[in-house]
Amino acid sequence: MSQYLLEDRIEEPVWLEPIDISFLRERISETETQVESLQNQMSEVKRAHEAYIEEQITLEPNEVSFLESRMSESETQAQISELTRQRDMKLVELASFRNILSPVRRIPVEILSEILELACLPEDGIFHSKHTIVLYTNNLSSLCFEDDNTNVKPVTTTVEWVKEWTHRSRGLLLDVYLSLSMESYLRSTQLLEQILSLRHRIRTLDVAGYSGLYHVLFCLPRSSFSRLEEITLSIEGNDVNGRLLPNKIEALLDAPHLHNVQIRGTSISPY
Repeated sequence: MSQYLLEDRIEEPVWLEPIDISFLRERISETETQVESLQNQMSEVKRAHEAYIEEQITLEPNEVSFLESRMSESETQAQISELTRQRDMKLVELASFRNILSPVRRIPVEILSEILELACLPEDGIFHSKHTIVLYTNNLSSLCFEDDNTNVKPVTTTVEWVKEWTHRSRGLLLDVYLSLSMESYLRSTQLLEQILSLRHRIRTLDVAGYSGLYHVLFCLPRSSFSRLEEITLSIEGNDVNGRLLPNKIEALLDAPHLHNVQIRGTSISPY
C-alpha cells in the first residue's frame, strides 16, 4: 500500500488487504482529530488576540505602548499562519487517505465501465457529445475504448469539445475514432488538425472520410507518431489517381510502436 501513499495521482484500481483498510481508517481518524485540534488552536489564538485588543482599549493612551501593540499583532498573525499551514498539510493527508480508501477504487475496470455507460448514456439512445462518458472522468477516454463490451456510438464533435476532451485526459494516451464528413469540409479538417496537434499521445487512430480530408494527415513529416500502435484509414470517394493526395507520404515512417496498419479504399459512383 505504501506506493499509493507516495503517488500524487492514482490512475488504476487499488487493491487493499484487510490490514491496509484498518490502517487507513485509523490514520483518517487520527488526522481528523489533528485537524480539529489545529482549528481549535487557531480559534483560541484569535480569541486571545481579540481579548488583548479590548483590554488595550480600556487603558489610558499613555499606558498603551504602540510598539507592544504592533508586536502582539505580528505575533498573532505568525501563529495563525503557522497553524494554517499545519492544518492544510493535514487536510492534504486526509484527502489522500480517503482517496485510497474510496470504494470506487476497488471496483474492477470492466464493472466500472458498465456502470458509467448505464449511468451516462441518454435514454433515447441518441449519443450527443454532452452525454459522452469521457466528460465525466479524467481517464475514461482510454478505458471505454479498451473494454470490448463497450459499444462506441457516433458522436457529433466540435473542435472545442475535442480541446475539452484532451484537456480532461491529462497526459494519457489517446484512442481516436473519427468519421469525417465532406459536407462539413472546413469543420472536419479543423477537427483533424486539432487532434493531430496531439499526435505524440495518439495510440490508436481510426479515420473514415473522403480522400481530400486526409491531406492534413499525409503531409505530416516522418517521426510524427511516437506512440502510435494501430491505424485504420477508410478512404472514400473517386480519387482513383490520388490527385488530392501528396506525392510522397512519410507521416507513418519511423513510428517505433506501429504494428497494425489498415488502409481501405471505396469508390462511390456519383450517378
